[in-house]
Amino acid sequence: MNLSHIKKYTRGRYIFIVLGILIVLTPLFIGARNYMRWQGSQYFGQIVRITDSGFVISDAKAKERIIDIDQKTAIRRGRQPQGGGLQVGERVIVVGKIGAGGHVHASLIRIVEDGPRRFEK
Repeated sequence: MNLSHIKKYTRGRYIFIVLGILIVLTPLFIGARNYMRWQGSQYFGQIVRITDSGFVISDAKAKERIIDIDQKTAIRRGRQPQGGGLQVGERVIVVGKIGAGGHVHASLIRIVEDGPRRFEK
């Protein structure tokens, strides 16, 4: 009795199973990596004071976080560019990298609009 064709079938089957698992898991690993990178470079908080080089926000992770801005920093309210300056009390999402001294160098600042207030009388 010749079992060589059964061994070939079993080996090929395992190869297809491993390839299928890799095809399914690869996007999950890429998505997790992108999510972790996204989480590490975005900061959400309320502006508590304006400084010469930017502003300071109060957020959940750190009590206060210093945000530095420059000419390249895009400031948006919704999809539109922000015409005026930033105001104390505005809630913002800051996209940027942490630089020297723990300051965040902002590449994008998005002002978060307050939604409709429900349950207020």
